[in-house]
Amino acid sequence: MHRFFAPVLITAALVLGSAGAHAEARPVADPQARAAVKPCVPARGLVVRETIRRNLKNGTEVTEPLSGDGYRITRCDTKGKTTISMTVLPIVDAGGKKVLLPAVTVRPTLIVAPTYGDPVRDTRYRAIFSRALPKLLASVLPRTAGRASRDPNFGNPGPGLATAAAQSACKDKTHAASAGAWPENRYTWRWNAKTFGESSSTLTALKKAHEQWDRTVTDCSLKDMTDFTTVYDGTTTKKAGVNDGVNTVDKADLSKGPCGSSAIACTWVWWIGDDYTETDTRFATDVKWSNKGADGAYDYQGIAAHEFGHSIGLSDLDDSSKLTMHYQGKLGYTGQRTLGHGDILGARALYGG
Repeated sequence: MHRFFAPVLITAALVLGSAGAHAEARPVADPQARAAVKPCVPARGLVVRETIRRNLKNGTEVTEPLSGDGYRITRCDTKGKTTISMTVLPIVDAGGKKVLLPAVTVRPTLIVAPTYGDPVRDTRYRAIFSRALPKLLASVLPRTAGRASRDPNFGNPGPGLATAAAQSACKDKTHAASAGAWPENRYTWRWNAKTFGESSSTLTALKKAHEQWDRTVTDCSLKDMTDFTTVYDGTTTKKAGVNDGVNTVDKADLSKGPCGSSAIACTWVWWIGDDYTETDTRFATDVKWSNKGADGAYDYQGIAAHEFGHSIGLSDLDDSSKLTMHYQGKLGYTGQRTLGHGDILGARALYGG
């Protein structure tokens, strides 16, 4: 299997809790002791050249400043192994205020990626978002204090993060991979039909969303086929968010899970070493959905394509709003039904093509 590991922005992880948010910083005075602590480097490397670092009680942390005031913070133990990595990105609320929220958190065995809705145009979601905001803000790992400086652990620059959101989807080459990938370039999935009201049109949308990645579906005349396959395997009564060996897609209340009530959809990925072992996706019940691109609803296929991008190993993008892997859903938007150039390059980087 051909696998190219580019520097990446990590998506998602276990409970987005505040545990560790107040980790004690203790400088290491002994040079020998300092040398014994391996530098903290996120999976697949740093995405920016200049970072902010500090020592913690039981390890170290590094913050990578991103565009739009966002950042990724990674904490490691004394051996340099990641204990948590959180990507924090900006969302504009209904009042025009920019708030920084967890877009992706990574822990050693579980990746969880929430997708936020549209608090500006969606009045229903605006109320949901407002209620969830205090808890969301409390869950954010604060960026490391200090000024960024050149990091000696930065390798060759990769595709990294978005820097030019104004580019068309066909020209924007931005992509970011998460930690891990599927070892055999494939996975099977099932849907909990009952939770979707047995809707055949929704099943078709979910199938098409998977096929976007299998067949590299674009509107750009791009021929970059990827060496990856997803297989629909029928219905299931299993629930998403449970590590039970079944890759499940369902629709249910998200408020009690790690993504919280502010997410309109959420993807979980379990992994061991560098290999994915299971992925689940859940769509929220408290927002409106459509298979027809309705103005007042979120598009099943487009949002599903984004979530399934997480399932194959891609991360959220913070600024490329025209790419499928942009982290925020928009009301009535169907542009995510086709992949952009960066989406394709990201999939190829993981699985070849």
